Amino acid sequence: MVTFTEQENGTTGTIAANTRFAVTLAENPTTGYAWNASTSNGLTILSSDFQENKHAEGMVGVGGTRTWVIRASGTGNQTFSATYLRSWEPVTGNETGYSLGIHIEPQ
Repeated sequence: MVTFTEQENGTTGTIAANTRFAVTLAENPTTGYAWNASTSNGLTILSSDFQENKHAEGMVGVGGTRTWVIRASGTGNQTFSATYLRSWEPVTGNETGYSLGIHIEPQ
């Protein structure tokens, strides 16, 4: 499965129709920050999982990685986007964002 990371922010990847791919981004929900992800109609989020980084026992405030598994369910140009924010704070426009274009090729 193809995986896109922070390095692909602002780029476009190519995926075959009806296949799965992953997007993986650093996250630290212990600070209240989390990614709010959305997709265009031709992409379907199948799962969203958080994996905490390895750390010493008793350590708190440990970040980790958020991974979405997505199916290319449509055709043509699609978009996965996410904003890193605290859900209870007002949106200012200065939040960290992630945008990935996905071109879905027919099988």
